[in-house]
Amino acid sequence: MSVLFLATAALALDPIVDGRAIGPLRQVANGFTSTFVLDVGDGTAALFDAGLDPSGSAVREALGYLGMTPADVTDVFLTHGHTDHTLGLRAFPGARVHAHVDELPLLAEAGTEVTLAHLDGDAVALGPYTIELLHLPGHTAGHSAYLVGGVLVLGDAVVVDEPGLAVIPRSFSDNHRQNIASLYDLATRLLPRRDSITHLAASHSGSTDDPDRLFRFVD
Repeated sequence: MSVLFLATAALALDPIVDGRAIGPLRQVANGFTSTFVLDVGDGTAALFDAGLDPSGSAVREALGYLGMTPADVTDVFLTHGHTDHTLGLRAFPGARVHAHVDELPLLAEAGTEVTLAHLDGDAVALGPYTIELLHLPGHTAGHSAYLVGGVLVLGDAVVVDEPGLAVIPRSFSDNHRQNIASLYDLATRLLPRRDSITHLAASHSGSTDDPDRLFRFVD
């Protein structure tokens, strides 16, 4: 078993590239974190996390590029409840907010209301896309990944660095050991579907079109 997940203090992070297309998603630089925009294709959009800017200015700009406004955002899928992923919700008051049920206490502490609380494996259909929630606890209790259009959105569980992936340092997570165990479990679980996964996307780094970074160590 090779060690892909490294808890290192100094990471050679792939940088966030604002506007980069990652499969059907567009990565939006939102300070030191990211929001991912999905053009559903019917004049509406969904977001994966909402960023830390309550005005949502960077996401507004990305939506404008697609000919949309914040009113066209129907759904926001939260990877977890930290404020650098949730403050931007204020800019999209009409959107349904999705999160794992175990994340509800943390979200409630910050006054974030969730429209739909999900369990592991739940799927939501939006236009031609199916968004699958995959519980990935460790960074927080309800931290989740999302699989959509071949892209695995991994939130704060990992960052993309060279030559592979790195676990978010232990000081930033509730349970570092659980985070690592969850990543191994996720890779094992998705192994039969590896050919359908084209990209790995992380919140605090760039993405990669080499999903084998997740799967090499379970071969």
